[in-house]
Amino acid sequence: MKLFLDQIYTILAAMRDVATAQGKQSLTDIQARSIKALYKYVFSHQDILALNSLPSIKPEQFPNYFSSEVIAEYALRFLTMASLMDGEIDHEKIKTLFQYAKAVDIYPHYLLQLQKTLENDINWLIRDITLKNLESFDLFPNLQREEDIDKWLFPYREHHDPALVARYERLQKLPKDSFGYGIWKQFKDNNYFFPGEAEGANYAFIMPHDSLHVLSGYDTTPFGELLVSTFTSTMLEKNAMEGHIIPVFYSFYLGIKINNLAGASQCKMNPEAFWEAWYRGSQMQINLFAHDWSLWEVAEIPLSTLRQKYCVLPKTIE
Repeated sequence: MKLFLDQIYTILAAMRDVATAQGKQSLTDIQARSIKALYKYVFSHQDILALNSLPSIKPEQFPNYFSSEVIAEYALRFLTMASLMDGEIDHEKIKTLFQYAKAVDIYPHYLLQLQKTLENDINWLIRDITLKNLESFDLFPNLQREEDIDKWLFPYREHHDPALVARYERLQKLPKDSFGYGIWKQFKDNNYFFPGEAEGANYAFIMPHDSLHVLSGYDTTPFGELLVSTFTSTMLEKNAMEGHIIPVFYSFYLGIKINNLAGASQCKMNPEAFWEAWYRGSQMQINLFAHDWSLWEVAEIPLSTLRQKYCVLPKTIE
């Protein structure tokens, strides 16, 4: 989304305000790095940002810069990240975020998730986050019951598909620089089950996800999962925050278990890598979770060629 420079500075200043709970707390190193990294990687400014040059901002001033509801909601996404960037649920920071949302009179769903977190309504949170994640994918049918969702995620427990498994195994015979071989290696290196095996996840869910691992170059460590989900969120846009960013921050940064498939851990944050992943995903020219995307149509293409075709920008931060 295109923003004027004064809007960018206002977002950065408001992030600082949230990160310090309106001056009640010190700005941590990771928050300072995050604000600078957002300026560089997402807003594409190559000059070094001086934090002390940012304007002072109060919630009631926020609407002066964001009269459009669409742009205001976009700005709130960055403030939401500031409320979580220190790796903990901080009531004061989240309440500051809510003040900015109230000022522009919008209440996106991910703020409800944060409110439920403050209320410690974990059961509601887990169910909602799972649904919002799956609903962001075009291929997901409209399911509500947990048992129906579980059957959709793991359909091969009752109906094995040996022919599909064999098709995956044949990817090993492709050239080692091909995308298909990269997929085969991704599964073998991580001891994953292929779709078709009893414990394999649904092709419609797992194959686009692991394809994004291969395309983006992000590994399957907790932080790698955080990065690939961030990449996915801005590639999809649908339910980007409530279906991807909030779940992955909770699962892999805050250590809140959402489901058995993802698990939970508390990884070390690298804000530069995080914001680069955010930007890289936004530049993708195709949605791998769409009905018309198929691994089999592109398996033989060299990985480097497919990255160029899909506009997967080079990863610069390890």
